[in-house]
Amino acid sequence: MHYYRCDLQKQWINDYRVAFTRGTHHLIRNISIDFNANEIFVRGDARTYYAAQFAIHTAKTLGSRHHRFPDTALLLRVQDQLLDVCVRQRVDRDTSLCVVRLVKLNLRDTTVAAFRSFNNSISQIHQTN
Repeated sequence: MHYYRCDLQKQWINDYRVAFTRGTHHLIRNISIDFNANEIFVRGDARTYYAAQFAIHTAKTLGSRHHRFPDTALLLRVQDQLLDVCVRQRVDRDTSLCVVRLVKLNLRDTTVAAFRSFNNSISQIHQTN
């Protein structure tokens, strides 16, 4: 029984890795995945904040589809900086909607400014289209 559960866990992690890699368009390298009862941990290297944005979006998408873990912790190395993001999934029992919140974002001030600038430019692109 124990071996069967381990095989299922390995298969689930492998499936998650494949889905995460596809969702990020292969822009996140050196992906490692671990989990405990409440949270899945995804670590990897991103060359740009654009790739990090894909990782956040993919964590949101995968979390809303699969409610096995309420939280997804992303620890990404972006341009020699560490980006630590926790994506929380909370299912509203009344409406059955999944509410996603970015709980934690730890970066240096200059990196935060660059990340906000990137988000603003993406928002402007979406508004003009």
